[in-house]
Amino acid sequence: EQDDSLLIVMDYIEGQSLETIFEEQGAQPKEIVVDWGKQLCDVLDYLHTRKPPIIYRDIKPGNVMRKPDGMLMLIDFGAAREYKPENIKDTISLGTRGYAAPEQYLDEGQSDERTDIYCLGMMLLQFLRGEKPQEIILAREWQKEPRDGLEVVLFQCIRLKKEERYPSAQELS
Repeated sequence: EQDDSLLIVMDYIEGQSLETIFEEQGAQPKEIVVDWGKQLCDVLDYLHTRKPPIIYRDIKPGNVMRKPDGMLMLIDFGAAREYKPENIKDTISLGTRGYAAPEQYLDEGQSDERTDIYCLGMMLLQFLRGEKPQEIILAREWQKEPRDGLEVVLFQCIRLKKEERYPSAQELS
């Protein structure tokens, strides 16, 4: 704090956002998508095992930076919240349309670890297929069979009912 102002100090992260990478390159090879998924599962596992757990709620390409060494960093924790077991639902709906899980916008309980699993799955499918979330949502509703094993895993991440998703980032990885 300085006088009547509140200052926020942020680290500079060298690299590119995954949003820029998608705009410039589109779909990525399966090996890269798997590597990114594992890295982000490690981050989510760390956040979800804090006491109380931290639910990020806004995983999307614009909130992930790839550093020159290939490591990913999750940025912009503005939508993150602590999980409170005593709460019936979130106090405010947050998240980016297309990436946000259904429970973030419907009165279906509060967001939890499975909410972040949904957002991650949607983003990884975007990079695997080269399609925006709206196209993936339509594919989920019309397509009977995912194309390969990785899609089977990612389509489970984006199930509408959170009880049908992976229960934790550790189990997903």
